[in-house]
Amino acid sequence: MTPDRNLSHYVTRFVKDKEIIAWDGFCPTHERLVPEDVLKLKVKHPNALFVAHPECRPEVVDLADKVASTSGMYVFCRESKASEFIIGTEMGILWRLKKDNPDKKFHLASKKLICPNMKLTALEDVENSLAAYANSRERQTALQQAAASARNAALLARQRYESGLIDFQSVLDTERTRLSSEDSLASAGMDELSALISLYKALGGGWSDDTATTTAKPEQIESDQP
Repeated sequence: MTPDRNLSHYVTRFVKDKEIIAWDGFCPTHERLVPEDVLKLKVKHPNALFVAHPECRPEVVDLADKVASTSGMYVFCRESKASEFIIGTEMGILWRLKKDNPDKKFHLASKKLICPNMKLTALEDVENSLAAYANSRERQTALQQAAASARNAALLARQRYESGLIDFQSVLDTERTRLSSEDSLASAGMDELSALISLYKALGGGWSDDTATTTAKPEQIESDQP
């Protein structure tokens, strides 16, 4: 089973009727968290529940009050009656947890829980979103000009028809062109909105998407561990 031995070990606790051959790899971020980190925080925050990711070491998972994926942590912390939590996964989750639960406290189990690869991915998402937004703006500007020209052409065609200079089919053709340009402009407006939403999410906006991990702001990283 991939991706790592720790997750495989966790799965074997529940799947007893199958042989699971684990790949001897691990998530380097979750692997950094050791039981000593958690125990120190449990002493300092005795009322806090420890929530661990299943990719943590087995001895860390054994200390958890709840083991859950990233999306599972969002749900558990939101629905739990507890008001304080120790979070055992990548620091990026903290920003959304605090945003969704402003009346609750969250402590990162260790400052070592930071994944440089995820941060690079976040920067790439921002760059791609900015490029998409710039392209959508350029397209919308061009389509606005085309729509304006089509409206003028349709108005002129009606005037020429009323003067007996062209037939009604020509008026219909210009109206068809006008409607097509208006439709394209509306579609471009939706593309621009979609690009703005993507940019908002890439910058850490609290969009409701359980498949995404939100990047925490540096000043919001909280841990009692060195």
